[in-house]
Amino acid sequence: MKVSTANAWVFEKEINSDDEYAIHKMMKYMNKLLLLTRHNNIKLTVAVYPHPFQIWYEDLNSNYVKIWEEWSRSNHVKLINFFPDLINYGLTKKDKTVVVKKYYFVNDVHFNKEGNKLIAKKLLEEYFSERHFLKN
Repeated sequence: MKVSTANAWVFEKEINSDDEYAIHKMMKYMNKLLLLTRHNNIKLTVAVYPHPFQIWYEDLNSNYVKIWEEWSRSNHVKLINFFPDLINYGLTKKDKTVVVKKYYFVNDVHFNKEGNKLIAKKLLEEYFSERHFLKN
């Protein structure tokens, strides 16, 4: 599985000026969203999930996760990190392929039906302590 150059910054130790611009742009719009939600008395939650290439490369602690953890912490916003739900260290290439095929559309970064079930179950567990309506 290849990583496009557009996505390479999530792996790099050093972030270059192009990456900084992209990150600045992400923060700019998230800050606007945060202001909008606070102005309208809406609680904001940020969720991060890995793209298939991050599962393949076992990128559990990517720059992407670190950036959103820091932003969420400094803005007192709840963060739900789905990386640990999908990434396991030491899986074989075959096992990683099984995970990607199980939860993502083929050749896409979006979740399929099973992936959406996994996300929905965790969201419901995060927000509702009374789990009597959840099916196993």
